Amino acid sequence: MNILHRYIILNFLRVFVIVIFALSSLFYIIDFFNHIDLVVKYHASISELISYFASEYPLFIYWILPIVMSLSLIISLGFLSKKNEILIMRVSGMKMINIVKPIILFSLLLVVFLFFVGEAFLPTCTAKMDYIKNVKIKKKKQMQWAKCNNIVMKTNFVDFRNNKGLNTEVYIIDKNKIVKVLKAKECIFEKNLKLLNGRQLKIENNTINYDNFHTKTINTTFDKNLFVGSSVPVNILTLKELIQYIKKYPSKASFYKSILYHKITFPFSVLIIVAISIPFILRMTERKGEFIKYTTIGMLFSFAYIGSCILFLSLGKLQFLPPLLSSISPHLIFLLIATYNLIKLGE
Repeated sequence: MNILHRYIILNFLRVFVIVIFALSSLFYIIDFFNHIDLVVKYHASISELISYFASEYPLFIYWILPIVMSLSLIISLGFLSKKNEILIMRVSGMKMINIVKPIILFSLLLVVFLFFVGEAFLPTCTAKMDYIKNVKIKKKKQMQWAKCNNIVMKTNFVDFRNNKGLNTEVYIIDKNKIVKVLKAKECIFEKNLKLLNGRQLKIENNTINYDNFHTKTINTTFDKNLFVGSSVPVNILTLKELIQYIKKYPSKASFYKSILYHKITFPFSVLIIVAISIPFILRMTERKGEFIKYTTIGMLFSFAYIGSCILFLSLGKLQFLPPLLSSISPHLIFLLIATYNLIKLGE
């Protein structure tokens, strides 16, 4: 990396850190007031709030990182363009692609980072958010029911990420009669259904026998997904799990395919956002107000881009568009717009 590239990337990274810190601070201020009912109505403790907001941060980063990339690029290179430094680089023979080369390489790292966040952090953190909000704070009871063979189960909360159910009741049926009832504080969905810390009620000869237990194993495979069928919370699914759901629920294949293709294509938005931002940088001069003008327009384009990704994803999930088309359309549309703007500027 030559001196000029180091100069560009250091300017960019300095702005990148400031922007991500500023947007994170703004996000938490807005989000706190948006969830003020957790404190006022449900009396959430400080530790519960910290855990909830910490679990929410990877989701925020996942969606906001392309915006951060755009704003950082426009501001950092915009200042250089305003001082005619970009013009001098281009007059000296450097193409724009060479000027932004270190930023493109950094964008490639962010593509990998977004894939990693989407697979490793989002599923776990989303499940944790759901657990903290509904179980720890709201103490919500969902009262979900499911049946498998001769077993009927009721649970208040299903933790899909950790394969657990909370406050569970299991009814074992024989010849259309309930012969055994097991109540447990927790159950674990494994090859065999495991119940923890509960009580067994056995009905035999019109008498009921009670028996407390620490661990009870039922020799049956009870699929946790039976509680919600094909409506499993999609934010907690990895790519592998989405593929499994596509095979398992063919009637909802389009729904899960839309999410699968979105998870694959969305990380590339940090690269496309670079192409969207460059034309606004090149238009900046020393003239008063142009920096604010083109920074604002560039940001509006970036928000429109991310908004269109969310919109097209929704259209795909609702089956208004084919899954693959709903995933690649916003990227292609804005890439074409960026290409047109670059051609118009003589690039």
